[in-house]
Amino acid sequence: MVLGVVGFAGFNLLTSLALAHAAPQQIALFVATTPVITQLVRWARDGVRPKPLLLALSLVALLGVGLVITRGSLAGLGQFGLGGLMMIGAVVGWGIYTHGASRFGTWSPLRFTTLTALAGTAAMLTASIGADAVGWQHAPAVADVVAVAPQLAYATIGGAVIDPAAVSVR
Repeated sequence: MVLGVVGFAGFNLLTSLALAHAAPQQIALFVATTPVITQLVRWARDGVRPKPLLLALSLVALLGVGLVITRGSLAGLGQFGLGGLMMIGAVVGWGIYTHGASRFGTWSPLRFTTLTALAGTAAMLTASIGADAVGWQHAPAVADVVAVAPQLAYATIGGAVIDPAAVSVR
């Protein structure tokens, strides 16, 4: 599914790449703008303009993120750089994904998440294999994977298995 590629693969790949070009704190600030960006995606895709007060508050929120990233000086907007641009792309991709979910109202959240996550995972694996083949990255050694196995297990079981299952039973 295209939404899985745009949402899961786009968000995760761009976020990982952005971390090489920006501080994790900046990346987290961009992620915090997801609700604002999603309403702008809705406006762009469906023509549903946010109410004036909501739009004004959203702009204030975006300005606040900009001020935090630039440490209070709008002259420092150049600090966004490549990492910031990648994160804007990542957040827009996730906004498209979450907005697109509304078009599958007859599907359960578990079905939608599973199918789109599978498509996104396939896209990420394809991108990783391709990047490895051309020398942009190299697959980790088995020892490196074993060293972070507990963290991988936590993220996989907690974030990808237990959390979606909890959502589906609510």
